[in-house]
Amino acid sequence: MYCCKPRNFFSAFWGSKSSNSLSTYGKRYPLILREDLTHNVRRYRFKLENEEMALGLPVGKHIMVSSPNSQRAYTPTTNDLHKGYFDLIVKTYFPAGDRPGGEISMYLENLKVGEQVEISGPFGELEYKGGGVFEIEEYGEPRRVEKHSTIGMIAGGTGITPMYQIAQWVAQHPDEDRLDMQLIFGNVSPNDVMMKGDLEELQQKLKEGQFQVQFTVDSGADDKWPHHVGLISKDMLQSSLPSPEGNPLILLCGPPAMNQACLEWLHELGHSNIFVY
Repeated sequence: MYCCKPRNFFSAFWGSKSSNSLSTYGKRYPLILREDLTHNVRRYRFKLENEEMALGLPVGKHIMVSSPNSQRAYTPTTNDLHKGYFDLIVKTYFPAGDRPGGEISMYLENLKVGEQVEISGPFGELEYKGGGVFEIEEYGEPRRVEKHSTIGMIAGGTGITPMYQIAQWVAQHPDEDRLDMQLIFGNVSPNDVMMKGDLEELQQKLKEGQFQVQFTVDSGADDKWPHHVGLISKDMLQSSLPSPEGNPLILLCGPPAMNQACLEWLHELGHSNIFVY
């Protein structure tokens, strides 16, 4: 699914203008802050070349974080309105028994403030242009531009970050962006829910009903958990996402098993305009 073509060959090779930092050929960025958000979720903040610079990542795109032996795609939770730095929120997959743990997440877990990481981008096949306009260029398919008044979002675990990126941009442009968003966000347990406070803050910033979030957890909830308990299901998709009439865009990002099940249910419900991160 990843589209790894440079946006502009010469700007990527020589480095973009002073306003943007990111390069498809990779740059090294120093870690300036690490914050523990939960027992296994961290916020990593990396410094750009100067305080006036933006990362240069279009909304909807992602970056690649590289270690000496591997690389992985991440979506920053900051955007180009944030100057001088960018943030990654990462779930750490620790070794357990015969399971070695996540190579990139453990690489970041052991990173010390002041040390540098190689990051490249932008990559990806979808870009949100604002005002409900999406530009999509899937591999082997012609580029298409779509305008929507309402979209659906389904996220599992760390798949919340690209959904947050779009909702954040909409909230930052309330006078020009009236996109309505309906999100289903599934996690294993209440302790595993990433960015719950950030999502609820966006709901408060946006007009009532513009950003609807259905939280659900597989298990581990007590009487204080005010949201849904249970796996994401076909019934949940039907009740919490836009109607398939009008062919709304549905964004899907989560573990492969969840993605596959949701794809089958969405097609059964009549949805055909689905983008899988």
